[in-house]
Amino acid sequence: MSSSAFRQGIYQSEFARKIARWLEAMPHPALALEISQDHIAGARWTRTGGLDDFAAETLPFGALTPSAVESNIANPVAVKSAIAGVMSRLRAKDEEVAMLVPDPVIRVFVQHFEQFPRSPQEAEPMLRWKLKKSVPFEADETVISYMRQAPREDGVDVVTALARLRIIREYESLAEQAGLYPGVVLSSSLAAITLLDDRHPTLLARIS
Repeated sequence: MSSSAFRQGIYQSEFARKIARWLEAMPHPALALEISQDHIAGARWTRTGGLDDFAAETLPFGALTPSAVESNIANPVAVKSAIAGVMSRLRAKDEEVAMLVPDPVIRVFVQHFEQFPRSPQEAEPMLRWKLKKSVPFEADETVISYMRQAPREDGVDVVTALARLRIIREYESLAEQAGLYPGVVLSSSLAAITLLDDRHPTLLARIS
């Protein structure tokens, strides 16, 4: 099935379309690196958006355990070796990379507000305070990203992504040690939303 047929034949809601627009509005490094529980994968894109090259390396069992709270990298030597192998095959060095991390690392919430500040200086403390009981780490340890979207009723809906800063830094450090500069960090499934189209109700089951 072609990519265009896939996009036309799958999925659904206005919410997912707005998430896709949010993702598409982000910077797009030509290089992407996915770090998952059982493999490391990398892809390089052309300037026109086509796939230029792809590489993957498997990880030994237990080398990485996704968690929102505890250290994820149990076997740094194996993970670094796999990343080095992938980046070598993609001829990647001293450039920006988009990093896709395991879904459990990043928590996503959708909340409704009657009023929501425009200024990030006001919005972020409000979100940290409101979500502090929903995440298993302290608010001051949190890295946060959010977007506004039009609700079905009065007020505003806010989509918020939260992660523990030291866990995100754990993944960013892996890229930095490979000579890369993490420009975008996303959970894998959030990144996959852009494959979808919202013309029909569809269930998205992400297998790989």
